[in-house]
Amino acid sequence: MANKPINQITIIEICELADVNRGTFYKHYTDQYNLLKEIQDELDSEIKAALDKNLSATASSSTIMSEMIRYFASQSALCKVVFSKYGDAEFLKRLMYNAHDKSINEWKTKAKRSGGKELEMFYTFIANGIAAVIQGWIDNDMEETPQEIAVFIEKSINSGLGAFVNGTS
Repeated sequence: MANKPINQITIIEICELADVNRGTFYKHYTDQYNLLKEIQDELDSEIKAALDKNLSATASSSTIMSEMIRYFASQSALCKVVFSKYGDAEFLKRLMYNAHDKSINEWKTKAKRSGGKELEMFYTFIANGIAAVIQGWIDNDMEETPQEIAVFIEKSINSGLGAFVNGTS
C-alpha cells in the first residue's frame, strides 16, 4: 500500500512479501480488503488499549489526543502505510472518534450555553481537521515532534471552543 492502492494489490504479491503460501493466507483472510480491515481493527484496538493503560478516567480530551499522536509516532512505519495516499482516508477520521465522548462531555461543562447539536458539529469539524493535520504530519515524515503537533491541535481546539464558551457562536 505504500506504492499502490489496495485494489491493485494481488493476493500473490501479499503472499510473496509475507513469505506465506496462498492457502495460509486464505485460512486467515478472504481477500486483501479483509486483511486491511483486520490491520485497521488491530490498530484501533491497540490505540484504545494504549489510551486505557496510559490515561486516567479524568484525562482531558487534549491529553487523549496527545496520547494518540504519540502512539502514531511509535508506530510510524505502519501509520505511514495505513494512512498513505493509498490507504483508507476515512480510517484516520474514524480513529479521531476515540476521543468523541470525552471531548463532548468536557466541552459541555465549559460551554454551558451551547447545545449538544452545536458541539457535535464542532466535534465533526475538529475531528476532520485533526485528521488532516495528522495526515500531513505523517506525509511529511513526522518532522515535528508529537508534542508540537499535540500543542498545535490543542491550541486550535481551544481557540474554536472559545466561540462557544464566550457565546460568540
